[in-house]
This record gives sequence, C-alpha cells and structure tokens, in this order.
Amino acid sequence: MRGRPPVSGHTMNDDSTRLRFRLVGIIAVSLFVAMFARLWFVQVVDAESYQEEASANIFRHVATPAPRGHILDANEKVIVDNRLSNVLVVDRQAFARAGVTEAQRADMLVLLAEEINAGGGPLVKGSDLERAFDSENYSNLEEVPIAWDVPEDLLIFVGERPDTFPGLRVTKRIVRDYPYGSVAAHVVGYVGAITGSELDAIAQRWEERGLEAPKPYRRRDDIGKTGVELLFEDELRGTPGQRVYEVDNRGNIVRELVDQRVEPVPGNDIALTIDVDLQAMVEHELEAALRRARDQSRSDPANDPAFAAPAGSAVVLDPQDGSVRAMASYPTYEPADLIDGVSAEEWRELNEKSNHSPILNRAIQSTYAPGSTFKLLTAHAALTEPSISTGTGNIFGTPGVPDYYEKVDDDGSYTLRNCEGDRCVFYNAGRLPTYAVDLPRSLTVSSDTYYYRLGEAFWIKSDFDDEAIQNSAAVFGLGRVSGIELPNEKSGVIPTEELKQQRHRDNPEAFPFGDWFTGDNVNLAIGQGDVSITPLQLVNAYATFANGGTLYSPSVVAEIRAHDGELIQEFGPRVRDEIELDPAQADLLMQGLVGVTSQADGTAFVPFNVPDEGGVNFPVEACPIAAKTGTAEVNDKADTSLFVAFGCTDDPQYGVSGRIPRYAVAAVLEESGFGSSVAAPMVANLMLALYEDTVPSALTAAERADAFVARNDTATTTTVVEGEGTGP
Repeated sequence: MRGRPPVSGHTMNDDSTRLRFRLVGIIAVSLFVAMFARLWFVQVVDAESYQEEASANIFRHVATPAPRGHILDANEKVIVDNRLSNVLVVDRQAFARAGVTEAQRADMLVLLAEEINAGGGPLVKGSDLERAFDSENYSNLEEVPIAWDVPEDLLIFVGERPDTFPGLRVTKRIVRDYPYGSVAAHVVGYVGAITGSELDAIAQRWEERGLEAPKPYRRRDDIGKTGVELLFEDELRGTPGQRVYEVDNRGNIVRELVDQRVEPVPGNDIALTIDVDLQAMVEHELEAALRRARDQSRSDPANDPAFAAPAGSAVVLDPQDGSVRAMASYPTYEPADLIDGVSAEEWRELNEKSNHSPILNRAIQSTYAPGSTFKLLTAHAALTEPSISTGTGNIFGTPGVPDYYEKVDDDGSYTLRNCEGDRCVFYNAGRLPTYAVDLPRSLTVSSDTYYYRLGEAFWIKSDFDDEAIQNSAAVFGLGRVSGIELPNEKSGVIPTEELKQQRHRDNPEAFPFGDWFTGDNVNLAIGQGDVSITPLQLVNAYATFANGGTLYSPSVVAEIRAHDGELIQEFGPRVRDEIELDPAQADLLMQGLVGVTSQADGTAFVPFNVPDEGGVNFPVEACPIAAKTGTAEVNDKADTSLFVAFGCTDDPQYGVSGRIPRYAVAAVLEESGFGSSVAAPMVANLMLALYEDTVPSALTAAERADAFVARNDTATTTTVVEGEGTGP
C-alpha cells in the first residue's frame, strides 16, 4: 500500500514569495500615501507661509549708515566733524570672475596708484593697494575699500574702463573729519572698524539687559576706539536707516520699496569743556619746550645724561569746577590717518616705546615721580598731624623739628639720627646750602633738607601717624583715579609699608627689600622713591588747594545734545571730597607757593620776571601766581622737569580766602632737566597769555596749509628778487 506523496517544497516557496509581494505592496502604498499627504500639506495647508517665505526671498534689506555726532569745544567750535570721502572699492567676486592673473592685478594696482598720486590724492603705492585688497576684515560678499580720498577724476577714469578694472568703482562714504588736525587728538580719540570681539561684547551687553540694541552694528561699522569717541560711543553713534529693494533671481534691483524706507538718524553731539584755542597753544608750547631742552643739552656738553626730551604732557584745569580747559600729550598722532584702518606696522609705530608711544595720553596714562611738587602735601601733613580730618595739632615743635615759623640753616645736607655711614646722608639739589628757612620759605626755595627732617620725624615718632604723608596725598586725590570721562586712566602709586611688603612677596627679584626704612619716608617726603602720579592728578591736587579744599573729579564733557541742538544732558561739577583747610595753615602754604614766582630767590622767579634770561614779564604783584617747581630723578636718564601753578591768587599778606583762580596749569617734560629751566618757562608763557587774554585763535588744518603755501611763495619770491640783484 502506497502512502501519501510528500508535500512539495516548491509550493512553500510560492507562499513565501506571495507574502513578500504583499509586504512590499503595503510599504509602497504607505510611502505614496505619506508623499501625497505631505504634498497636500505643503500645497494646501502651509501654502500661505511658503508663499510669504518665497516672496521675502526676492527682497533685500540694506542698512544705511548714520552720521556720528559732532564733538565741539567749549566755544561751539567743531573739533570732530563728518565729511564725504571718495573711496575706491573692489568687488572681489566680480574681479575673480574676470579671470585677472596675479601679474595683471599687480600692474593694474600700480596704474591706479599712479593715477591717484597724479590727481592730487593721498600718496599711495601699488603695494598699499594690494595689502588693502587682500584684507581679511571683509567677506567676499562685501565691497573692499582699497583707497580713501581719491581724486574725483578717478571716478571717470575707472568708470570708462570696466574691462581694464573689473569689479572696481569709486563710491562715497561718510568718514570722520578733523578740522583742526591733530589738536586734542588724545582727548577726542579716534574711530575704527568694529572687531568681532567688540560685536560680541555689544550683543552680550544688550542681551544681559533683555533688550534689543537700539543702534545695531554690522561688520566694518565704525566704533570709538579711544578718548571721548570710545567713552561716549552710545551717544555719538547714529541710528542706522534701512532701504528695501526688490531684486530678480540674478540679484538685479527691480525697484525700491520707498514706503518701507527708514531714514538714518544722526548721533548726538558732545560739547567739551576744552577750549580749542587754548588747547592748540598748550600743544605748541609743549612741543617747543621739549625742543628747547634738546637744544640746550646739545649746546652744553656738561649735561650728562643728555636731555633727550622725547615726550611730555600739560593740563590746564579750572579750579572752580574741575573743568579741563586743555590737555596735551606729546608726541601726538593724526586721527585722520586712522579712518581707513591701521596696518599692523602702523599700530606698532603708534604703540612702540622706542617711538615714544604717540597713541598714549600721557596726561592720564603715564605716571611720574612728582619730585618737589609733592612737598605741598608733606607740608600739609606736617601742619595737620595728628588728625587730618579735624585739623588739630601738628608735627612742628616736637623734638628735632623746629616750629613752622622758626628759621633754620643747613649746609646742604641732612644726616639721619641714630644712623651711621654714607647711606644716612641726604643732600639738597647740587648740595647747595639753604639759610633762614621756615615753612613758607621751604616751599619758595624748595629746600630738600627741610623735608628730609619732616619725613624722618613722621617715621621715628611713635606718637604720630606713620602714614600721615600718604594720607595727605590721598585726600588730595593722589594714588587713585580721578574719575575723568576718559578711558584707561592710571591711578599712580603712593607707597606704604604694606604695599612695599606685598610687592616683595609677589616679586622678590624686582623688589628685593620688603621692609620700610626711615630712608623710604625721607624719599617720600620729597616726592621720590616709589611715588608716581599722573600730570592730571598733580594739577587737580593743586587746584583743590587753590579753591579752598573741594576735590573735583575733572571733566572734559559739558553737554550731550541731539543733532538738532536740543539739550539731552548737562554735566555739572562733580564733587568727590571736601578737605578741611584751616585758613591760617593754608595761608602759610600759600605764602610759600606765591614766593616761588615773586621772590628773588624763588625757584621760578626768573621764568616769571626776567625776559632777558628766557622768562616773561608777568605782573606778579597785580596777579600773584602760586607755583611749585619739581625735578624728579630717573635712573640712567636725565631728570623729569615738572612745574605746577595757579593764579591769580590773593596777596598772601591779606590771606587766601577771597579769590579762587580760574586756571591751574601743570607741565611734565620727560628727560628735560630742572623744572625751573624747562617746565616753568613754558607754563609762564601760558599763564601770561591767559592773564592778558592773548591766546591766539587755533588755525584749522586748511588754514595752516594756506599759511604754509603763502610762506613758501614769499620765500620763493624773495629768492628770485635777490638773485636778480646779484647778477653781473
């Protein structure tokens, strides 16, 4: 009997195949359903949003820059303005599409440089244009400026030769303008293209406030870099406008949507306390004084080390409210040279110490030993010890210290008590003896030995405040920033025992001694050792004494105004501290300071009274000038020359309470010799012009250029006439 035949394997394979086909069919149907569902969603449900997006893609929003606000002086003269500049720009994409070779590019840029130079534009070389062409500060979507202030004819020259100069054109851009050239450069500062880090910082600042920036920035927008331009950037920057264009798919403009145009709003104006006429004179006098110091050194080989006189600073302050009337720093720079950016080489030249750092504002960013100008603070401490705050008691009359009215003699040196050896002996300048010296006369003749005695007494007398001198300096604003509305101000240093120990702990190689000795206090008393102050701090301290004890934070900004002239903010005097000055004690100090310029043996008598010896004939009887010379020693270099003065003051025989002077002036000249020989004559010239109201009007850069041409024309004419008269 036969059994059932076996099940065929072929039949099982057919079932499996049919199953797979069914699965594939289901998947395919699902995919088609999903695809059609998505198409239906896009075309029906979300069609409106996609239409809006597609429509937006054919519009271009172009920001239009706004002019920055003006910077004006105290008399409404414009120090910083705006102007249109002809700028040669290149579209690097269009240039690349033209297939220009490297050699062709070099020849082309040389030709353009020659054309710019021949047309009266700024002198440039082909290599300058190449460097600008390759700038990494621009993306390939941006036009790259390669030359600024090019002659008007270049517009036609380039425009008529599109095949020769593909991708190049001449356009107009708003740039900063400086009618007075470099005058007040360190005060107003300069602007430059914004960096990535600056963009990030601005974005973060507004993000932290939870607000949107009201004046948005784009790459390459200008931003303040130093001075008032930096500190008042938010005010000076205008609000950008906007234009909306419809373009075709090739990027060609079809039309402008005029109804969506937003006009730019100019930035606010800043009115300064600076008098540009006085500023220009102070800068001129500062440069001339440094030049005289160098000439003097060359004519006298005994000056060793030689007077290099490379740099200096001067400040004119109003003691009545702390307004800065002039602030000069030399060497200086031309802000206009920076409007098209700064190369790495140029930036090094501006900051290089060997080039004396022209970008540095020495009035607030350089510190100097004050020398004998510091003696006013030591004398004040001696009169007001032991309590500066109450003004009761003083160090005079204690053992070893004669009373302030007693006259003492010395042989030109002072030996510390309980001390042996040469290190215990301190000398007057030139080891000259001084006779019949009391407190006022110690200031008039600048007796070092008088102050050596005071410095020692403060340190060795256990019943006195060891840091009375430092405290006196502090209440007059030394050793701390003044609060002026300018960036990067230095605080200076008033050394103390604690500070010396800390420096030693932090850097024992640079500061090998951590203990405070009597000699440290002696050096402190005459403004030497580790004492360092800025020129602004120096003049502000004396202005505080001049006005009776009100310490102001100096101001360079008076007002902020809208571009239409409407007042937005007015800055009044900013009182920082009040110092109690006993009238009788202040009178003693004032007598000594006035004697500096009015008494025959005063250290600045010659600069104010003897024209035949390089001074001026100042009416010191009608207008008493209180002043102090200073000569600070610098290792391996010539001395720093300092002078500070204020006036007119009351005649000292009638007290000091009646008349607050309008001007306090300080000058600090590096490596220039004695304060009485260089800085004092410079200030005397300024004070006389202020007293007689003969400060000349500052010439604009254009006026100076015209005057230069006129002088050259006159010289040329004279030479021709003389030549004609000397023929055979």
